[in-house]
Amino acid sequence: MTNSYTTSESTTFTITHAIHMAAKVATDLKRIQLPTLVISGKYDTMDPAYMAQMAKQLPHGELAATNGGHMAMYDDQPNYFAKLTAFLRKLL
Repeated sequence: MTNSYTTSESTTFTITHAIHMAAKVATDLKRIQLPTLVISGKYDTMDPAYMAQMAKQLPHGELAATNGGHMAMYDDQPNYFAKLTAFLRKLL
């Protein structure tokens, strides 16, 4: 089933493609064997619950949830850099 709509600029966006890509990413995440930090912001444009789910799908994934937005490295620097630094130190 394809659900499409046309924007005012006459650009067609196909939801089927987006669903297909999301499914592919979910499948590929399980194959990443390196330690991976998924950084999510409470006010992020990316759904924080989805980001948490991504971290769980990674074999060596870890979630760093901040109180920032999509640019948490600017609007929640203390949490962002504390979590990033802690993750990197574990790799040494």
